[in-house]
Amino acid sequence: GYTSLACDIAPVFFCMPDANWDPAQHKGETVLLRSGGGSAQWGPGNFGFLDIVNMVDYDITDTAGPCYGENGANLYNCLIGAEAALTLCFENGQLELLPGQRNGITPAVLNSKFDMYNATNQQYQDDSRFRPAPIVSKSYETGTTCAQQSENDITDTTDFLPDDCFWDGVTSGCGVYDSVVRYGNGDWEDARLEYVDRNYSVDMASIGTITGLETVNIAGQTYHIDDPFRPNGSGANERPDYYQDYPELDNTAWRWHYYNAEVAASYFNSPDTVFNSTTGEVNQASLIDGSAQRSTPIDLVAVRDPNDPDNLLDPPSGAFLSRSGTGLPHCAPDASLNPRRRTIVSAVVDCDDPNNNMNGSGTATARYFVEVFLQSVSGGTTTNGDMDIYIELISDPLVVGDPSYASGVFRNLIQLYR
Repeated sequence: GYTSLACDIAPVFFCMPDANWDPAQHKGETVLLRSGGGSAQWGPGNFGFLDIVNMVDYDITDTAGPCYGENGANLYNCLIGAEAALTLCFENGQLELLPGQRNGITPAVLNSKFDMYNATNQQYQDDSRFRPAPIVSKSYETGTTCAQQSENDITDTTDFLPDDCFWDGVTSGCGVYDSVVRYGNGDWEDARLEYVDRNYSVDMASIGTITGLETVNIAGQTYHIDDPFRPNGSGANERPDYYQDYPELDNTAWRWHYYNAEVAASYFNSPDTVFNSTTGEVNQASLIDGSAQRSTPIDLVAVRDPNDPDNLLDPPSGAFLSRSGTGLPHCAPDASLNPRRRTIVSAVVDCDDPNNNMNGSGTATARYFVEVFLQSVSGGTTTNGDMDIYIELISDPLVVGDPSYASGVFRNLIQLYR
């Protein structure tokens, strides 16, 4: 016989919307995760952490891994936020849940992936295990995320945006629970227009609304004229010369694909050659081969010169259109080049299953394991204890080993019986 092992999985789980939900049918869609547990009722989109110390009866960290020697809160922080394989296996998807009152010890460590190191996580700012992702666009002003943030640091520019139904009020096809949209439908055409206007437009006068944007129509689809990754057109719809070697993404692309295109354009010469148009990801070989990398990364979102928009790397002195945020990390001494620094593999649980014990330090069985892209920092645009996180589903259920994933290895352990 055999038993199944799920290995190198972040100790995180979230609740599926209903028993018939299949993540394979919802790839490219946004989910709003909110911290559950404690006195909260577990329900669709609630997330929590796993009590990994009690789930295994052996030393859970590899002696050669990044978390060896850690314990207590530091161990959980490392297993969730550190870069590299963790060598931790869960048998048959049997999970033990971390008590709700302890959930608050770890969410902020996810923000190290966004180059944010607040008061409780400043110890990780110079720790190479907690390097930020290559692109860290978020709703905070440059220079305000290396220590304690405040709501005065929030900016409308350099923001992420989820599916349209999360912000334009049109909820057709989206999952609404307790009057809040929790599961999107993958449509972010309007949000992409706004995202480009906030992050890339030369004229930011229209930020905050999708009306009045300068758009182009290509193959029946609407794009912001300053979208660096829109399909190329002809005549007036042709992309500017300085975007000609950028990957082209139509409106069916996920945010995960768009983010990979941003990584390719910021860090690599000839970005379209290191971007795999089939998978929508940066080629793994390009991450290893340093010869393809730019000597100095380009901050695509921070500065535009209206008098010379072609010059992205070293704009001339004069009147600048300067955003208050940035796409590149600057707090940590070094950044990871791997786009998957902003992904985690999470367990998915049917929290309404009567066979699961979701109270306190309860138990549950994982229905799926999926890889998700972290669209936003933990806490969104507030710093008052809110732990909201927007994620995008980017994988089929992970049920077999797949070397293309940075984590999420599934094995069958053969056993002999007599």
